[in-house]
Amino acid sequence: MTIRQAREEDFADIRGFVAQAFATAAMRNGDEPAFVDRMRASADFLPELALVAEEAGAITGFVMLTRTAIADGQARYAALLLAPLAVALPYRNQGLGTRLVREAFARARDLGHALVLLVGDPGYYRRFGFVPAADCGIRHHDADIGADRVLVCALTPAALAGVRGQVESF
Repeated sequence: MTIRQAREEDFADIRGFVAQAFATAAMRNGDEPAFVDRMRASADFLPELALVAEEAGAITGFVMLTRTAIADGQARYAALLLAPLAVALPYRNQGLGTRLVREAFARARDLGHALVLLVGDPGYYRRFGFVPAADCGIRHHDADIGADRVLVCALTPAALAGVRGQVESF
């Protein structure tokens, strides 16, 4: 199994893969493939942080980190959004999701990024160092999203020092 940067020729396959992977996911909203398309078309897309896992030429996993920010009055703090993380059903519970996240985080750190946000399962994402964003003074702009599912992870030791405010988008 290899993990590599997604290429333009992968985009149609990624869209189908994300739709199929989220059809059996515990947490989904049905918009995941369109969300990937929107993020990829935005100025926040970071091609070097869109990764696929593949085996025998078939996509078995996908993760994407895109730019976002936390705003507090005039202060703005750069962050990344982890969305989505998708693993093919036959490869779940075998460590592939963990490998994808760890590789994405290593590449993000190498590029100078320090914070990652997401909406997801706290029980799963705790293993990567995610904590409830609300515990750090960070809130999501959409009050309908449960605060317990909005999570933040510091990629560097002091990344959360003094960071407070509202996530601008995602």
